[in-house]
Amino acid sequence: YTEEDQIFAYERISKKNNQKVLVISNYQNAEYKLQLKHTFEKVLLNNYGHLEVQGGMLCLKPYQTVVLK
Repeated sequence: YTEEDQIFAYERISKKNNQKVLVISNYQNAEYKLQLKHTFEKVLLNNYGHLEVQGGMLCLKPYQTVVLK
């Protein structure tokens, strides 16, 4: 997601079991829609009560951060 200016995103890979998680943060005071490159199993962390995903499009609220597995 290096081409995205409004978010900060990175992937973490465990050395023990090769498990991957994706961390995405919206640092803007506005909603931001992001087309996910991969599907995810579950939401591990979310600083909002709800995560909106429609057809692979992630809709992040202002200052929302999610960790996806």
